[in-house]
Formats: sequence, structure tokens, C-alpha cells
Amino acid sequence: MGMSGPGWLGWLFAVVMLGTAAYCAGRLAVAWRSHRPTGYAVDLTHVLMGTAMAGMLVPELGFAPAGLWQVTFAATGCWFGAHAVRSLTRGRAVAVAGHQLPDGGLVRDGSAVAVPGPGKPALGGSARGRQNTAQPWPSTAGHAPAGPFVHLLACGAMLVMLAPPASRAASAAMAEGGTAASGGALPVLAILCAVGLLASVVLATDRLTVLARVPAATPSAEGVPMSLRLAACCDIAVGVIMGYLLILMIA
Repeated sequence: MGMSGPGWLGWLFAVVMLGTAAYCAGRLAVAWRSHRPTGYAVDLTHVLMGTAMAGMLVPELGFAPAGLWQVTFAATGCWFGAHAVRSLTRGRAVAVAGHQLPDGGLVRDGSAVAVPGPGKPALGGSARGRQNTAQPWPSTAGHAPAGPFVHLLACGAMLVMLAPPASRAASAAMAEGGTAASGGALPVLAILCAVGLLASVVLATDRLTVLARVPAATPSAEGVPMSLRLAACCDIAVGVIMGYLLILMIA
């Protein structure tokens, strides 16, 4: 499942991915214990993607068969796909992962979670959560729709990278012996995924400065979201390294 490339760069990116996975696992634990809103599906997906990509970058770090990862990311892709369809059918704009809606609601996996704006009651969640109000923090303006679609694209990219070696060899052989049209679908899918992911990275980076700054946790921090900017940084790191792997795949 490893991919060729400079050894030192592979190790560097693998460390970044394992660090991202560890941080997102920590987010899940802290959010669960302190009842703070976060995108559980997105954080869990980043844990899985970071672990899987570390094994692609450095084969010695791989511990699970490619088939298991394929089933995993097919399932997560279906999850985000369902959220994407639901957001379209409801005609509701979904903010970019980790960003806030105009009314203060936080969206990370395609659905708003209980994160009120300053002085507003929480949306959804438990009965106790609906009765609480969040501590004030700077609000942000609404953002363009993208939420579950970016993560759906990332799951698709993982499936492309996890394609059996035989499929890659067949595509490469057709590309060498025929025209671009006969090069197979795998390289085309890899290019489309890389372009889409790198575009999402540019957009996420551009919006980092306008994300609401979350106050430090306090004993009464229930209802205060986990850091939005760090969540966006995880999205950026995963997108950049996934784009790198896709480029290696078609190079």
C-alpha cells in the first residue's frame, strides 16, 4: 500500500498524519467528557484517514489490509453522501466543515450541532444543552456551501488510492500503449480528486482568519465548541497530504 517518493518527505508527512489522527482522537475524548460540540463523524474520519495515509507514506507504519480500509472509507463515504443529499433536498446551505452558519450553529459533518452564538440558546442536543447559553465568542459570517461534499470527495480519494495494484498497473499499461482516452478511469479520477481537494485547501486556508476564536475551556465550558481553527487546520493537513499522494499515484 506504500507509494514512491522521497523517503524523508514520506516520513515527515506520515508524522503529520499521525499527529493529526492523535489530535482528532483527543478532540473526540475531550468533547465526549466535557459535552462540548464537535463534528464527531469528521474527527473520527480524520483519525482513520490519518492512520491509513501514514501507512501509505511509510509502508512500515501500515498495519491493516487495504481491503479493510476500502470497506471503512466506503462506509464513511456513504455517511457523508447521505448528509450531502439531505442538505440538497432540504435546500439548506451547509457551511464548510468546521465553520459556523449565520445563526451561530456549527457545522462539521453536514448537520448543525448545538453551538449557539453569543447569548443564543443551543440548537438541538440534550434538553439540558438547549437550556444553556454559550459563553460569548466572536461570531463569523456565513460561508459558502461545501461541508459534507468535501469529506465525501476525500473518502472517494481514499478509495482511489486504495485501488488494487493490479488496477493501477492495468491503467498505466493502457496509458503507455494508447491515447489519453484509453488510459483508464483511475488516473482521471485521481486527477479530479487532487484538483478538488487542493481547491478545498485553498478555500479553507483563506477562511482561517475569519473563523470564530473559541475561548479557553473553563469549568463551565459545556456548550462551547472545540477549536474551529484547529479543526480547519486538520482539514488542510489531510487535504494537502492526500493531494500529494494522488499526485504520486499518477506521476
